[in-house]
Amino acid sequence: ENSTPTANGDEAVRCAAIDIGSNSMRLVVSQVLSGFDYRVLDEERESTRLAHSLSVNGNLDPQAIEDSLAALRRFKKIAEGFGVYDIRTIATCAVREAGNGAEFCRRAQEEAGIEIEVISADMEGQLAFRSVAQAFDVRDMNVIVFACGGHIEEIFPTKLGCVRVTEQFGINDELFTTPDSLKRLIAGIDKELKPLIK
Repeated sequence: ENSTPTANGDEAVRCAAIDIGSNSMRLVVSQVLSGFDYRVLDEERESTRLAHSLSVNGNLDPQAIEDSLAALRRFKKIAEGFGVYDIRTIATCAVREAGNGAEFCRRAQEEAGIEIEVISADMEGQLAFRSVAQAFDVRDMNVIVFACGGHIEEIFPTKLGCVRVTEQFGINDELFTTPDSLKRLIAGIDKELKPLIK
């Protein structure tokens, strides 16, 4: 979070955040306005597929790590171009579950100068809801927020994200081209969901 003078002499507060997901990484640079409002100055997205091999061997993919570190360095330069030097960076399911998640965070700090906060599944849900509540008026309404991730879907905590499922069932090249591939997929999803749906 940084302040820069405006034309009327007030200080404009700018901030930046990076979201490291299982499938992609996002940067948002914003200027804080009056109240709880803000104006987006820049948005960037990089497809890194960090969770590419997680369901196969329990670790983040080495090439995806390199791509993610390169994206972090690029995002940092962009934020600094807007005068923001303190970037809140969070990582979710993939980094949280990976055996080499802590090593990835260490390298991000050393090689990109980015400190990563690995958040819990509960915090993921809270932040998803807050972002929806900020964008839409949900007062006095019963709402469910469905956050579609690359590695985990959250109405119930399940491990049915698109990257994990396609790798777990080996259907990258044969998705729905054979009856067996579809049956395997449905059976795997049913097995994951049955304990959650009573």
